[in-house]
Amino acid sequence: MTTYRTQRVPLSPTTPSSVRLAIRAVGLLALLGTCAPLHAQTAGSPSRDSERATLFRYCDHIDSVALPVLAGVQERTDCWKRIQLEGFGDAIVDERYRAAVRAFDALIATATAARDVVTRQAQREQLLSTAQRALAARSLWRADSATAAVLAFDSQNDRALSIRERVRVLQRAAQLRRTIYAVGVLILVLGLVLTVSTSALSLRQSRLLAAERAKAAHRTPMLRIVDGVGRGKTYTLTSPIFRIGSAVSDRPEEQNDLLLSDGSGFISRYHCALLRRDGNWYLIDSSLNGTSLDDALLRRGDAHLLHDGAQFSLSGVARIQFMLVEAS
Repeated sequence: MTTYRTQRVPLSPTTPSSVRLAIRAVGLLALLGTCAPLHAQTAGSPSRDSERATLFRYCDHIDSVALPVLAGVQERTDCWKRIQLEGFGDAIVDERYRAAVRAFDALIATATAARDVVTRQAQREQLLSTAQRALAARSLWRADSATAAVLAFDSQNDRALSIRERVRVLQRAAQLRRTIYAVGVLILVLGLVLTVSTSALSLRQSRLLAAERAKAAHRTPMLRIVDGVGRGKTYTLTSPIFRIGSAVSDRPEEQNDLLLSDGSGFISRYHCALLRRDGNWYLIDSSLNGTSLDDALLRRGDAHLLHDGAQFSLSGVARIQFMLVEAS
């Protein structure tokens, strides 16, 4: 029996099995083309059955001894395909050929899966290294993105989970710092606003007070008895201290500027005084029976600011109005 061998063509593991088998079939057809005269000479001879049996035993032997690797499976498919191309095909040969093809496809799928696993492992290690470097550089968004990519196909990866937890801690710390900074800036701004507002208010009050003092400087302070003892009388305050009482004395320091006396003695000898200070006039009570300002009883010794038109009462005996009269 003449033995034929097909030339093997190196193929990539990623080449589809249909393409692989087509290439090998073309090679076998070319080989058979070169041997056509020999087949023509032996066609119809009794040796055909013997040749078929010999080829079948050979391919069966290849099936039993071929290693479960790509080269072994390729040899199996070549052998059974050769029997088909020799014209010795039947249901058994066809089934053995299909079994060899299935084994070939299974090996390709296994090799592809293994390669995918290796590729994913390499990608995972690269992403984890990227995340680690980004974490060290405090590029939290980049580290988070890299760990998310790892966890997308390996949700239980310990390194990725650890890096992600560290990223979360640093993100919370950064958010806390930003919040504290924002609160500090807000407090600073509020403090500046409050300071400016206080300064503006103080300046406004100072200007109003200065204007009031300037206006008061051009007005004459006067007292008018509107009720009671001495009703209708008017007095001009010409000194910074103006005393009111019932005491009469030859000594200037004991004299009252406004002398008021009632038969019941309700008005004290030195009942009260008006004091000018910082451009304003104040009422100070020093009596035994009391002095009221705008119907409110005063405490002895306390100074109370007088505004234009204010009225004060001397023990209910005399009622006096304080006035600031425009100078003519």
